[in-house]
Formats: sequence, C-alpha cells, structure tokens
Amino acid sequence: MAALSDVVLDLQIPREACHLNLAPTASTTAALAVGDAIAVALMKLKNISAEDFARHHPGGQLGKRLLLTVEDVMRNRGEKAAISIQASVKRCLLRSLPFA
Repeated sequence: MAALSDVVLDLQIPREACHLNLAPTASTTAALAVGDAIAVALMKLKNISAEDFARHHPGGQLGKRLLLTVEDVMRNRGEKAAISIQASVKRCLLRSLPFA
C-alpha cells in the first residue's frame, strides 16, 4: 500500500504495550495522535473557526455544545423549580428534576 501512496507516515511501533505484543495498544494510540495532529494542522491551515466547526458538526457533541445557548436549556416561567423554604432536601432535589 505504501508503494502506491504519495505520502507514507511510518510510525514504526516496535512493540505494543500489551505484554503479549498482540493487542493493538501503542500502535492505535500513536495512530490516534498522528490523526489528531493532522486534523489540527489542517484546521489551522484552513482557518477553521469554532462557528465553522459547529456548523459542520451539528449532530456531534462538540458541535451541539458550540451551538447550545442558555435559552435552549432554560425552563419557561411555568416550569421553574420554585419550592417552599420549609421543604425537605429530598423534595428540593425531586422538584429540580425536569420531569418532577
């Protein structure tokens, strides 16, 4: 495969962390680190902003977090967790749940 490629990143992992040298441990970690480094370098080269990232990854947790606003998670007036000052701690905790 390398002979047919324009660029080869040979990580040369001499031994896996697994004591049997069977489970892909060190090699997968190295591949992940190199993949992340390439992704970050490309993001910098392309001047990708947080808004660009969120727009292109709206379904993922990172994209959702970047697009999330207080309004998306706050309760409306009728759903506020108002409770008496004399209420027990258990009642306070139960009332704070969205389904309580």
